[in-house]
Amino acid sequence: MSNLITMERERVSSIHSLASKYNLSADQVNRAVESGEPVSVLQSYILNNPHGHQPPVATRNLDASQPLGLSQREALSYSITAAISEFASDGRVTGQARELSDEVARQTGKKATGFYVPLADLSGTTRSLNRAMLAGNASAGGYTVQTDVLGSSMIEQLRNRLVLEALGVRRLTDIKGDISIPKQNAGASAYWLPEGETVLGSEQTFGQLNLTPKRVVSNTAYSKQLLAQSSIDAEFFVRTDLMTAIATAIDAAGISGSGVGAEPKGIMNTGGVGSVTFGGAPDWAKVVSFETQVSADNADSGSLAYLTSAAVRGKFKSTEKSTGSGHYIWGENQTVNGYAAAVSNQVPNNKVLFGNWASAFYAIWQGMDVVVDPYTLKKAGLIEVCVSQLVDFGVRNAESFCVSTDSGAQ
Repeated sequence: MSNLITMERERVSSIHSLASKYNLSADQVNRAVESGEPVSVLQSYILNNPHGHQPPVATRNLDASQPLGLSQREALSYSITAAISEFASDGRVTGQARELSDEVARQTGKKATGFYVPLADLSGTTRSLNRAMLAGNASAGGYTVQTDVLGSSMIEQLRNRLVLEALGVRRLTDIKGDISIPKQNAGASAYWLPEGETVLGSEQTFGQLNLTPKRVVSNTAYSKQLLAQSSIDAEFFVRTDLMTAIATAIDAAGISGSGVGAEPKGIMNTGGVGSVTFGGAPDWAKVVSFETQVSADNADSGSLAYLTSAAVRGKFKSTEKSTGSGHYIWGENQTVNGYAAAVSNQVPNNKVLFGNWASAFYAIWQGMDVVVDPYTLKKAGLIEVCVSQLVDFGVRNAESFCVSTDSGAQ
């Protein structure tokens, strides 16, 4: 009975933790608690309703330094568009932008090529800007710009969904040098021996997981007219665009990064992960075998979930577990084999991944470095902006994951 009570307490605690992180309503929390359903059902709901309750993924993926302690008012008053415009005009930033850039440089021990943006302090304010923009709050800045362009109706680029942190991938922040994480490869052995017989020697063996900063860069351009605007929608657009460009590349590297040159090594290319070959159309036995492999290595705990592409989801939704059963591999509650299931077209070649996502993590070294070039595209009235971030990706235990060798959408 005590084990059941403990398990229920852990389930309720996990629900409240998700509710806090993803801004779920009290009604949603109560329904999840009272239903008695596993936490994976709530995780699936969150993963498959990105515009409903998840905070902006780009912001969450890029809390690149420890917060500097700004108040909500100070964070809201920070303007990336103003900083870019000032740098384009004078080759430097002043005031609040310079103070914060210098503080990030002091904490990290590395001088910015252009200027640093303290993303940890701005993460919550990006959501506040979004709410203000959607509400059409002219008094928050809209009256200060006279224009026929509907900035708040900007048609945004369709991007691949970012999912890794929502699945449980963690972040290491406030890093100054290279990282070496000790890892136990083998433990001591125990033997049953008759009286008087000498025990055989056994030794623990250790290894290291080494992470080094790798630079991801994105290049974009904004019109001088857009950057000159003081409207809240222009500020939100630029802020989100910069962060999302970097976040998309980081998320993709965590899934399938090659590990060659300056690119981090992602889960799909990590040595020692399990593998499943469909060899044709997917079936229930093959899907379950992902879990079996991870479980056989004693790694079936933590944030367990499947991740695949939209094409595979479509195939799983139309493939019965057994002919005539009326039950499909991809369940109506957005789970597969009882686990949360996520979709992103960041997954290449319609592969399928399963594992404990809390066994993977990002290392992020510093704030986002912004370099401004007002000259190259000056004839078009554009200011070119280059943003960069130092990041690496690692997996604690390769046995925590299993990846298909071929497409799950055959």
